[in-house]
Amino acid sequence: IMNSHAIMNKQYKYIFRATTEYQRRGEQSYPYAADLEQLYDIQVDPDEQYNLLDGLTLTDTYLQDILFDFRVKMWNYIRKDVCLSANIADCIVPAVTYIPPWSNWDPEFTCDRIINYTHTEPK
Repeated sequence: IMNSHAIMNKQYKYIFRATTEYQRRGEQSYPYAADLEQLYDIQVDPDEQYNLLDGLTLTDTYLQDILFDFRVKMWNYIRKDVCLSANIADCIVPAVTYIPPWSNWDPEFTCDRIINYTHTEPK
């Protein structure tokens, strides 16, 4: 599969494809090969036959949280390690459409940004 990247942990494998271009060889083996995003539970589905994102709803917060984690990791990986463009905005990254209430993730935050912090001594 062209222009694709994967991140795995012990239970899940996340695949992100930056384009729809791919070599048509694996449709019989991998029914979701054409999907731009794929998430597999490799403990239950080691052959990657069921994309957990197929039919994912916003009410499924457990999977939404897992997807958020993988999207942010992929977003950072592509922007920091893969993107060759002089303009980082030209690089295609996953759309982070859901941010869990427990997260303070901000796509605009970089280590280069100055944070104004004033320390106040306790009384």
